[in-house]
Amino acid sequence: GDSVSELGGLVEEQKELAGRWKRESELGGLVEEQKELAGRWKRESELLASQFQETTTRLQQQRQRECDALQEEVDTLEKKLADSQAQCIRHGAVHREMQQLLRETDQRAIVSQKQVLALLARQKNLLEERKSLCYQLDQHVLEHKCHESLSS
Repeated sequence: GDSVSELGGLVEEQKELAGRWKRESELGGLVEEQKELAGRWKRESELLASQFQETTTRLQQQRQRECDALQEEVDTLEKKLADSQAQCIRHGAVHREMQQLLRETDQRAIVSQKQVLALLARQKNLLEERKSLCYQLDQHVLEHKCHESLSS
């Protein structure tokens, strides 16, 4: 009887032990699955981090190129503005100089016009004086001829 009960106890112990091993084996499998899953997550995270870093770098480079292009455009526009301002200043100076030359030319033209009018008036007086002298000379010659013909 004792050996049957001992045998029964051994069978029970074996069953308990088998159950424990089964649970330990299942737990070991779960641990392995967890390790595998953690490894996959780690690789996936590293891949995503790498892709994120590449995208960030690419976007930063693109932004830098765009900033450089905009700065170049700003520099070009500032130079054009400065050139235009300088040109306006030069044109203003030329305009003022031309206005001054025009005023001086107008003044010289007025002086020349007055001189021409004075010379024309003087010429008219001289012509009238000549006409008068010619008339007087003709009168004198006629009187002289008349006196000669009367005396002869």
